[in-house]
Amino acid sequence: MHSSTSPQYAIIASCDVAAAMMEPPGGTALVEESILEAMNFRRAMRKVDADYGQDWWFKVWGPDALAEEGTGERDDWLLHAQDGWHGFGAVADGFNMLDPIKSTIVTPGLNINGDFDATGIPAAIVTRFLAEHGVIVEKTGLYSFFIMFTIGITKGRWNTLVTALQQFKDDYDRNQPLWRILPEFVAQNPRYERIGLRDLCQQIHEAYRAQDVARLTTEMYLSDLQPAMTPTEAYAKMAHREIERVEIDQLEGASRRAGHAVSARHSAAHSGRAFQRPHHALPAVRPRLQSSLPWICHRRAWAGDRNRCQREQALFRGLRDQHGLRSGRTGR
Repeated sequence: MHSSTSPQYAIIASCDVAAAMMEPPGGTALVEESILEAMNFRRAMRKVDADYGQDWWFKVWGPDALAEEGTGERDDWLLHAQDGWHGFGAVADGFNMLDPIKSTIVTPGLNINGDFDATGIPAAIVTRFLAEHGVIVEKTGLYSFFIMFTIGITKGRWNTLVTALQQFKDDYDRNQPLWRILPEFVAQNPRYERIGLRDLCQQIHEAYRAQDVARLTTEMYLSDLQPAMTPTEAYAKMAHREIERVEIDQLEGASRRAGHAVSARHSAAHSGRAFQRPHHALPAVRPRLQSSLPWICHRRAWAGDRNRCQREQALFRGLRDQHGLRSGRTGR
């Protein structure tokens, strides 16, 4: 809880190496190569879509117009209010831009307006299929998943992804049983052994549509969340075991009650009636704090670890003062 990654010299060395790699002209060439591979992947996905004709295929979220070759222009990736591909509505012109190396692959089942189709393929099933075929994605949503073309991603690697997606489409169209195409998943969940891939996708899709999960998740992310307490206060309560386990259905009310309790404590503190824990609330802690501090510090000092002794002195003094234990002798 109270640790830092600053002393990790491996991270510092990695940052220094990365900064050196980005120095021109080598760094410029590496970045341009990553953008070019991302553009080639987008063009390849559109070519496969054109080959399938009216049949379904995965889409790569991005502008409708794509440069036929090269990396294109900067303005190609700007989000404009009149464009319907991004779904963000009336955005400010010249303010938002899509990074071409960040590719979001959209699966069938949910359109840009949040409306469910009659059939659909949840992205979680696709990413599980890809994982069992050696392709690990960055993030997964309801009907989309995200991959990033970092430095080192070559044509051979993204070709593997395209091939795996084509294999998924073939298995989906044939409704192949899961024991054949997802053996690791079936080993962990034997009840899905005889279910076909298309049947499983449709069952989950219908559950999403019945519960209107897309709208619920959007409202969840856009809701005005008010924290019940600060992280410091929450950690202090956990350390003092002032917590209780509640059912998920009762979580909202419990969070609200906790927020009211913290607000009341702040109000009392500002009005001069600072919150104090009664001494009888921790009957076993008081003698332990008073007696343990001299013994531990004496032991550390005897072992020659004076710095650690001083740190533990400060820790125990803080605990003692927090619980109203003003008396007692501290060892050196």
